[in-house]
Amino acid sequence: MTEKTKLNVQSFPRPPRLEKTSRHLRITYKDVEIADTHDAYWMLETHHPPSASSNRLSFYAGPWDCFVDGERVDPQPGDFYGGWVTSEIEGIVKGRTGNLDPVV
Repeated sequence: MTEKTKLNVQSFPRPPRLEKTSRHLRITYKDVEIADTHDAYWMLETHHPPSASSNRLSFYAGPWDCFVDGERVDPQPGDFYGGWVTSEIEGIVKGRTGNLDPVV
């Protein structure tokens, strides 16, 4: 298995940037497919894991089963943020217990 390139959320831009991604995004709800695409956008913002967007819809990972390239994502912690956390995400992710807003 190929090692995924790490994405450090502290290197993401501010102000946020909407960027096209060709990664395979799949969303299901109670085993019903809601979305399956290689033609989507994600929002990149400092201290936030990417938030996926396809056809101008955005999905919080919490209530859905969301996958990036076959990997099930964890929702960004807290009920305020909408990021999708995958194994390649590193750095200080807002919403995690004990993470205060760092001075950057």
